[in-house]
Amino acid sequence: MLLLNIQIYDTVIISKTQKINNMKKTTFIINYANEHRLICVLGALIALVAVGATVGTALYHRSQVTDTGKYPAGDFGTSGGLNSTPKSSGSVTADNDTQTSPQTDDKKTSDTKKTDKPQNKESTSSPSSKTPNQTLPKPTENPLPSIPSTPAKPEPATPSPTPVIPKPPVLQPSGQAVPKGSFGVWRHIFYDDFTKNAPLGSWGEDWDAEKIVYTGAQGQKWRAYPKSYKDTYNKRPYRSDQVLSINNSLLNFWLHNVDGQPAGANPSPVITGSSQYQTYGRYSTRFKVDSPNMSEYYVAWLLWPQSERWPQDGEMDFPEGNLAGGVGGFHHYSGAGSCTNGCQDVANIPAGTKFTDWHTYTIEWMPGRVRYILDDKVVLDSMKWVPSGPMRWQLQTETNGNGNSSGNLMVDWVSVWSYSP
Repeated sequence: MLLLNIQIYDTVIISKTQKINNMKKTTFIINYANEHRLICVLGALIALVAVGATVGTALYHRSQVTDTGKYPAGDFGTSGGLNSTPKSSGSVTADNDTQTSPQTDDKKTSDTKKTDKPQNKESTSSPSSKTPNQTLPKPTENPLPSIPSTPAKPEPATPSPTPVIPKPPVLQPSGQAVPKGSFGVWRHIFYDDFTKNAPLGSWGEDWDAEKIVYTGAQGQKWRAYPKSYKDTYNKRPYRSDQVLSINNSLLNFWLHNVDGQPAGANPSPVITGSSQYQTYGRYSTRFKVDSPNMSEYYVAWLLWPQSERWPQDGEMDFPEGNLAGGVGGFHHYSGAGSCTNGCQDVANIPAGTKFTDWHTYTIEWMPGRVRYILDDKVVLDSMKWVPSGPMRWQLQTETNGNGNSSGNLMVDWVSVWSYSP
């Protein structure tokens, strides 16, 4: 009996133990299922959020295409987006409302001005080419931005306008014909009464003093100091290109400021076909100025030595003087009588003789003698230290001072003789 009770007791204990183990397994399974259900729920929520974000983004993009016809620059128009090619800037017209597409900072200034300027014709994708009231097409599902074949080119820079040079006024000759005949010891070799026109700018040269800058109607040839040569007093460049012209049978010096400062010119005739030089001769010209106020301009129409040695080889200046003052003349001694200051004879010009009147100025240079003639009056006759080497004739018109005045020095004619006793 005792053994039977022990067996029954063991059986009961084993049964309870199995029940307890089964309950533990059930509880473990339930807990395991609950934990995995929570994980699944969380995963489902995450997936739902992702789907919602995707759908929201797609709807946003669709609304942007419908409203503006293009994607926001922040999504597709910058170098970090889907489309790294920059899109052309412009404005889109839809339903009579003008909207400007977003642009990067470096284009904002130019875009604000495009309402006053036509769009760049180089850009084939510019929305501004559409006409007003045009309805933009509805985009297809999942639209992608169009990629232009080439980026829009910037508008070309507007070239600066070419400065307009005012034309000199029409001027009239003096009415006195150019003298051409030979007489006494003087054989006529050259004249020019300027019957062939030459526009302003045609006498210009930068460096070459030997260049022929003008050829007259009868084949007369002229040279002029180039821009690289500086005048006597203010060391300003000679500007034949902006000063000299020929019109209405006058060689005109249009004296005015060039590049912010007064400018002159210094032409010289080629009197023997190939040379500007001769030893002894007669030189005559007729001119006037049309303004009495050109105090910053000075003339010294002179014979200058081919040797370029000064003062040793002398100099003859007639006429000479400030164009706002009276006419003067000077014979600078050569040889042993030369010096840099005061070794000269001075012409005796009648008081009141002005450059604003027509006058004929003549230099007669002979062996051992120099004469200056104003119209028909001898105003200098000297036999002191007369030059004896070849010289050239320079119509030197230069600057001497500052100012803003302007006017015209008008040459009616020039004429040259050689000395032939």
